[in-house]
Amino acid sequence: MEVKYTKKLTVPISANKIITNIVNNKNIRKTATALTTGAALMPVVILEGSVLTGRTYQAYKRGGALEAKERATEESVSSIGWLWGIPALNKGTDFLINKVFKVKNFQFDMGKDNIRYPMQDAIGHLPQNQKNKLMGLKLGKILASSFATVYFMGMVLPKIVQNQTQKRIDKAKQNPQTLPAQNRLPKTDSQMFKAHRPQSMEEFLNETKQNSNSNVSFKGFDSIANTILYNMENNHIVNLLTVDAGLFAGRVYNAPNKYEKIERIFRDLSSSFFYVGSTPLIVALLNKIDPLKGKNSKLDPTTVDSLTNLIKNPVNKKVLDWRNMDEIPLEEFQRGLFGTYLADEQLVKQAANLEQNGIITLKQLSQFIDDNITDKTTAKALKENAEKLAKLQPQKAKESILTPSQIKSVFKNGLLNDGDTINSLINTATGGRALNHTKFISQKKVDATRKQIFDYCESIIEQAKKENLKNITPDFLQKMKNRNFLTKVGFWGIGMVISAAFLSTIIPKTQYFITEKLTGKKGFVRLIEEPDNDKSNQKLSTNA
Repeated sequence: MEVKYTKKLTVPISANKIITNIVNNKNIRKTATALTTGAALMPVVILEGSVLTGRTYQAYKRGGALEAKERATEESVSSIGWLWGIPALNKGTDFLINKVFKVKNFQFDMGKDNIRYPMQDAIGHLPQNQKNKLMGLKLGKILASSFATVYFMGMVLPKIVQNQTQKRIDKAKQNPQTLPAQNRLPKTDSQMFKAHRPQSMEEFLNETKQNSNSNVSFKGFDSIANTILYNMENNHIVNLLTVDAGLFAGRVYNAPNKYEKIERIFRDLSSSFFYVGSTPLIVALLNKIDPLKGKNSKLDPTTVDSLTNLIKNPVNKKVLDWRNMDEIPLEEFQRGLFGTYLADEQLVKQAANLEQNGIITLKQLSQFIDDNITDKTTAKALKENAEKLAKLQPQKAKESILTPSQIKSVFKNGLLNDGDTINSLINTATGGRALNHTKFISQKKVDATRKQIFDYCESIIEQAKKENLKNITPDFLQKMKNRNFLTKVGFWGIGMVISAAFLSTIIPKTQYFITEKLTGKKGFVRLIEEPDNDKSNQKLSTNA
């Protein structure tokens, strides 16, 4: 008997068609994926747009055009450097090294775990002196890109912006009526315009100069060092926090007076969390209260689309066969996805015990299968699937390897245990990094991605049981796909709106409130006289 789902929908059919058309649009899916990925740049770019608008408006309300111009200039220029400074310099130096200077064997990621070590795979065969030169070049490129961006953002940009504002202030001194009413000062108070002398670039360089004659040894590169360098080069969030640290230090040090120093300390420290931490935290909390506990919504929309297509049109008809029908019985569908063991489970545990340091060689496992599986057809199928699964990892000492998390898949049938299928899905979910062995992706990330794929399929089964469905249809798969898109985008949207509210409005208003309480005055903090006597300083400390 055909099961109809239209009565269970909570929105009109026309609305569902619109949603389906949106979800099935490739460009919209790609945008949604970029918007809802924790380490992606797009969410921060959108937040930064709200910050630029909101903080400029709040600055105008307090200090008029004078403060608004400074805030708009500083926020817009710093946004460009903050968001794209390190990646742009990394790509620029990569171009010079690869295309201009024709350096070979340089296309590899830093990063290392017991499964993946792209640097060793790329240059491990070279003589030690060549390896040292390439590693030194890579290290120098990463550190130089980070230092140059941090130095410009922290030490150069604040001076440029403050000098522009000082010129406007000097001009306003000649015509006080050009200042907002709350900032107009008598000419006798010209000492209020004196700026604290910031540290010169030469002084800064002298203080931070490292011993250029020190020798760096690259023989001791370990997992921690490689991971740090990998994140400095490739992780957008780490890039942002690195630049943020330099920007914070430079802004605080170059603040013209103590009130502005206090404002910047409060603003920048409180902002960092809402830029990179609050939205993922809010999404995680929303996933916990989701009826499906986030199983349906954690996987990105692009991978969900690929998974849905593979379920509807499986390459291997033996694991999941629709038999040219519009539905599959629920229990058969579940077996088709997750499979059943083709060998005794105790034997599977013995195979897992072959693991040494998180690795099982394909040769070891094949021999184990030959020794313990008497049926030649089954043994052949298991070894073929093991060979496909091993392609997800780079070879070690010219031998194919598997990980403990793959062993169960070797001994089970089912769509999600098929090597080609699961490898393709993991590769899609990791942006093509998993099967590109010059790129680094941690095994922890690979295992977490595999779990998200399995969890999504479990959510299909759970929702079908909640609705008392006897069969799975393509329409129901589309419904779950739509739910993933709407829930994921909705959760991230809520998180970003809350974060944007703090960054653009609540934090600026709070910092202005603090300054007003400390000084007893309203207006642009640059034009507030800094107390010089001990009594005033004592009062400031008491109020603070």
